[in-house]
Amino acid sequence: MISCQKSNLVFVLLLVALSAKAQVDTLYFDVPPDSTGFGSLQGKLVAHQIGPDGGIVVSDDGIVQLRFPVNAVSENTTITVQAA
Repeated sequence: MISCQKSNLVFVLLLVALSAKAQVDTLYFDVPPDSTGFGSLQGKLVAHQIGPDGGIVVSDDGIVQLRFPVNAVSENTTITVQAA
């Protein structure tokens, strides 16, 4: 008798757990884009030669740094960065 009550209780709890709904996230933020989009370049073009020894290319405003580890390129390569 007690075993039947326990199994019924487990069954009811399982049904309740399966029918429960997750909380819906209702927070939405209207965030303006950080970029001016393609075609409207704002900063100065920075060009730097990167070779097998690696190196760093930094944008004109200093916000972006591209780091190239040793052997990232096999020969001297011109890398350019420009803010948009």
